[in-house]
Amino acid sequence: MGIGGDAPKDFLVYGNPASPSSAFIAKGARVCGNRECATEELISTVGRTLPLAVADSKLVRIKHPVTGRIEVRFLSRFFLHPNEQLLHGAEMLAIYMGASRQEITSTFITVKGKGAARQERQLYTVDLIHDVISAVCQYGECEAVWGGFARMMAYDALIGSRDRHAMNWGVIRNVATPSPVRFAPIFDTARGLFWHHHDANLRANLEPRRATDYVKRYAEKCTPLVGCQRHERGSELNHFEVIEYMLREMPQAYAQGIRSVVFGFRPDDVDRLIRKRFSRIFSDARLTMVSRLLRYRHGRLRILCGG
Repeated sequence: MGIGGDAPKDFLVYGNPASPSSAFIAKGARVCGNRECATEELISTVGRTLPLAVADSKLVRIKHPVTGRIEVRFLSRFFLHPNEQLLHGAEMLAIYMGASRQEITSTFITVKGKGAARQERQLYTVDLIHDVISAVCQYGECEAVWGGFARMMAYDALIGSRDRHAMNWGVIRNVATPSPVRFAPIFDTARGLFWHHHDANLRANLEPRRATDYVKRYAEKCTPLVGCQRHERGSELNHFEVIEYMLREMPQAYAQGIRSVVFGFRPDDVDRLIRKRFSRIFSDARLTMVSRLLRYRHGRLRILCGG
């Protein structure tokens, strides 16, 4: 069953049809072919080594029902249980602003054209999201949801995600019985870790000195989709500057969650894991550069966290 989104997506059952855990969202590539789906699985694999919830996933090859072509798809397991509802960030914004979800998505997500990302970051800020969580969540729930949001932002800063718009995160609530909402498992993290770089570019920069400069330029230019309202450069900050802002301006809400992810990352263990899992999918040059990028980004975040 086809569903919406920039990339082609289908809701499908893979494996035992009688098992609820066999329901998946299957996403195809939008820009970079099979490399795009495989990179999303690599990003999810890194996330599952950290102290945060990431939606279970896998890579498969499936036959397209119309064309008959074999396609690589990234499968993200459907994580809602009966009577549970995913309240996306966009829907939380709509409740907070007294607007419809369509109005919010047209303002925060579907703006296109030159300067669209900067315009979105001017509106869609960590300050606004903090206020939204405070207003929408019940008393006693905010701390847990703030913690989930902080861990997600630290994870995005580690892998350089550039697509965390308001439909790419949310909270889960039970619609049948009163119970606290909880931050949803992290899903739809596809734009990071050299996902759009060709192997030829990575191989050309493998020499240690060139690799250091290449990785640094790429990491420092990478900007999240979430800005900072009270910062003079709120729409132009990179991931590290956004994390620094969160630690400085809202430490009680976010510091513990951010630090748990940053200090929970083990570069050597992750390097061994991704080489074991992805050496038949990606070139050695790509895996080497991804490992260098993760180490650089982690080092920057450790400094911000006082490590």
